[in-house]
Amino acid sequence: MRRSTKWMITVHYYMALITGILSFCIDQTTGEVYATAIVTVYSALTSIAVFGVVPLLYYVDYNSPYLHVQISGLLFVLRVIGLMVTVICNWTKREEFMATLRDLMKARDYFLKIWPLSEKLEQKYENTLRRKYFWSFATTASMLLLSREFFKLQFKLDSNYTLPAIMFMGSVFNVIIMNYFLCMLHLNTLLMGLNEEVKKILKMSCDLWQLQRSKQIRPGAFITQCCKLSDDLDELAATQYRLHLLGNRVYKLYDLQSACFTLMIHLNNVSVYYMMYVSFYSGQVIDEQYSPWSLMSMPLFLTFYYIDLSLFTLNMLAYPEPCTYTLDGRLEES
Repeated sequence: MRRSTKWMITVHYYMALITGILSFCIDQTTGEVYATAIVTVYSALTSIAVFGVVPLLYYVDYNSPYLHVQISGLLFVLRVIGLMVTVICNWTKREEFMATLRDLMKARDYFLKIWPLSEKLEQKYENTLRRKYFWSFATTASMLLLSREFFKLQFKLDSNYTLPAIMFMGSVFNVIIMNYFLCMLHLNTLLMGLNEEVKKILKMSCDLWQLQRSKQIRPGAFITQCCKLSDDLDELAATQYRLHLLGNRVYKLYDLQSACFTLMIHLNNVSVYYMMYVSFYSGQVIDEQYSPWSLMSMPLFLTFYYIDLSLFTLNMLAYPEPCTYTLDGRLEES
């Protein structure tokens, strides 16, 4: 893995710690998951401070005559809900989070010890990680630059302290979703490695069949090789089943945040279509609400947003259904 990629992972890790999203530590070298008193106290204080955002929900303009302003308010509410859920889960499910990450690290180490990833798959994993970090950063940065005008319109506030706090807390939700993405990317990479091993077994079984037909292999050696392939396939099936159970555990830890994120995607789409419609038929309304700089920058932000969203969605869709835990003996009987 390139040094710059490791820096990206490290920066994201410390961002999660600083914002209080993580209430425990992860050793970046060994993958060990542990808790310290300093991180626990800091995370507790940060969690208390986060609840200071809740009163801002009363200042949201829910009765705006403009649909995109109402949607902007709902998006902020969903971000706050996702953030509150994460803060609460940091303490109510802290041990479950740590246990799941430990099991994920153990599963990864066990898998790589027996079936090392191919160079192509390692490169694909790193490239996906780098692209996600880059586009996520670009989306967050552009959102922060544009959100000042959106929030001023939404909250009717012009405070030198309140608006930056709102902008910052709105971007923290992206860190939460990134944590979820990283867990699923690890699992999907292992599952892709597992698929490669299954393809190797299928190829070897075809080669054995050809050798058996041409009588170039002795019956005893043929049966021995078939038994070995059957054992390997059964071990892969058991490993895939365990990885699938781990994936379900990760899903459950982020289920409410995922629901908020899904709603935000749909609301963003509605807002974009509505603003395009209003701009086409009544552009004066949009021109009065936003500066020319914001209007010119908005297409760039949407480009970043949808590229980042596509990377996230494709990784989630790549998660397969489990195969049978225990295979039958048909390969051995062949």
